Amino acid sequence: MLRKHGIHNHYSVYTPSTHTHAGTMKGAQIVVMSGLIFVSLTLLICACAIPFKIGDEETPKASWWPLFVLLFYAIAAIPHAFCPVMAGSDSDTAGAWLAFGDFLVALVATSVFGFPAVLYNGSAISLDAMFLSMASGIVAILTAWYVSRANQDEY
Repeated sequence: MLRKHGIHNHYSVYTPSTHTHAGTMKGAQIVVMSGLIFVSLTLLICACAIPFKIGDEETPKASWWPLFVLLFYAIAAIPHAFCPVMAGSDSDTAGAWLAFGDFLVALVATSVFGFPAVLYNGSAISLDAMFLSMASGIVAILTAWYVSRANQDEY
């Protein structure tokens, strides 16, 4: 199969051994990523399902409020998907769109830790549930970092 390169008129023969597909991961990387996602979600479910004493209450109870952190996990991927597309090939606005995307991701990542703290301050969850939620956020951010590093190593 012949493949045309860029604006130049030279062709090369496409062979699977000489070209890699962008965004593919090796089997071991997928296993590590899946394991980290599993640990993150398990910590978050434990923060919700394990009964802890909340505030001055006598009996421990489970609170499912920390599960709303999953919304921040889902929202965090949106800027990285759309901001590079909005940047396009225009060099004047590309940097601004990419910086805006980084700002939005930082804002959402801060909310991953801030939301459990606000819930604890409002006596909706216990201190233990807050720490489990924050540990889940740390593992989720480490997972995102690992995936981005694994994709950078392929280029």
